[in-house]
Amino acid sequence: MRSPLVDITTFNAIESLFHARTRDPWGSRQAGELADLFVYADTLRYPFNVPTTPAAAAAALEKPSLVLGLEGRDSSVLRPLEYPTGDPFLLRDEYLEEAFAHFAVWSRNNSHALRQWLTLHDEPWCQAQYASRVPNRYIFSLDKLLRDPTLVDLSQHLHRPPHDLCYAFDVVLRYPLYGEFTGEAEHYLNHPLRDSFFHSSLTRESGTPPAIAVSFKQTVSEMAHALSQDEYTVLLHELRGTVRDAGLNKLKPGEFDKDVIREIAAKVALPPRLRALAKASAVGAGAIGGLGAIPLLGPGAALAGAVVSVSAALWSGRLPRQAARLRWLRWALEWPIEQQAQDRNER
Repeated sequence: MRSPLVDITTFNAIESLFHARTRDPWGSRQAGELADLFVYADTLRYPFNVPTTPAAAAAALEKPSLVLGLEGRDSSVLRPLEYPTGDPFLLRDEYLEEAFAHFAVWSRNNSHALRQWLTLHDEPWCQAQYASRVPNRYIFSLDKLLRDPTLVDLSQHLHRPPHDLCYAFDVVLRYPLYGEFTGEAEHYLNHPLRDSFFHSSLTRESGTPPAIAVSFKQTVSEMAHALSQDEYTVLLHELRGTVRDAGLNKLKPGEFDKDVIREIAAKVALPPRLRALAKASAVGAGAIGGLGAIPLLGPGAALAGAVVSVSAALWSGRLPRQAARLRWLRWALEWPIEQQAQDRNER
């Protein structure tokens, strides 16, 4: 994988999982999607608005703190793709009307998600970052849209001001612009809000998802909500390094042993679970290790406070992340990603 594109709206979505009052409704999904691209891409590009007005250009431009965190650990991976946000881009009337009509239908059928997304983007950290790069609030000229009765009706339906909906629509309209930045041979990971983009004269392509040896997308999506932002950036950093040390970034599905995946999962501490056989043994014994609860501690291992109760083991078999690093317990562990990798290999 060479140099895919990720939009800043996606970075903000993931960042919302860690410190925002309101989470982006697609944040966990995007956290997993980004993980695969970060692990396998040579470089990861992101569009970065640069204002051209003298006053705005003199101010400091803010990047998402997630981008800064990832750049701090892997400075050569992320690369901003600058483009100007001075004079607004002009759209033909028929283009504007058709695109907004489709957006309005999508919005009515995804009203809860859209309201949640708008609430997130009302938060000061999100507004300040955006305003530093887009001083006019919109990239496109949307003055005519403010007089459109469809916008008025949609505003009443969603109980949000028309300017808020124009803000969301302006984000959606950048889909083909960012697609052009991406290039024909690369992949664009767009924020799902942009799935509402439509115009009959344009194709909506984000590039074929790149073929990779094994995907961490589902696992990272499921665990992202339980991580801090620092833990998330560390995880992506370690996954990238471990995958490349093993050479998986140069392989296709099926070109590696299952044990390779187990070693990677253990090394970066992906959440394990007890194997079915181990859980059955625990049931027979009436306890794991003979008592109602055991600390997962072995010779030379430090796992402060990590305790697995019998009830948790019997019902789900889920263990804390730290258990993945205990080699003496490895025989009893499994990772969902093992089965995912096997399923891909058998296709």
